[in-house]
Amino acid sequence: LMMVQGIIHGNKGEKIFGVEVVFSDDGEEGYITYQVENKVEMDKLIKECNVTYTKNLLEAVKDIPHKGFVFMSTSSVYGRKDKPMCETDKCNPETDYAKAKLECEGLCLKQNSTVIRPFTIYGYRDNPKHFIPTVINSIKTHNIIKLVSEPVHDYIYIKDLIRAII
Repeated sequence: LMMVQGIIHGNKGEKIFGVEVVFSDDGEEGYITYQVENKVEMDKLIKECNVTYTKNLLEAVKDIPHKGFVFMSTSSVYGRKDKPMCETDKCNPETDYAKAKLECEGLCLKQNSTVIRPFTIYGYRDNPKHFIPTVINSIKTHNIIKLVSEPVHDYIYIKDLIRAII
């Protein structure tokens, strides 16, 4: 398997050639949104990094031969549930991020794409505010780990997710 990493930003009309399967995620851009303090700017960046980039990427591969398009969405499109979730559950996105991802799913599914909704991903370049990096940092700095509720999550390590997709 040969991987080619590239980014299609706002460059409408950009084309991609010589690929069999296209994987789309918010990668670097998703990480940047965590560093933006202003809510209006963050919402704009979330929309741009998800919806605009997805539209541009779908457009870039529309007329070239390829075997598949895989869009990385999020389990956040389901919203909060009091029971284990199933892919047939109704979506009820509560955040701008989840709403943008669900909008992207709609765009992708119109072009016969595969949508993957992973649950909590952890690993390399994880947001330092997420649970697992917080616990690790607390252990390293000998700080008390404070839990504010009883969340129930299914975690998947980024390398395991990649192996499962490939």
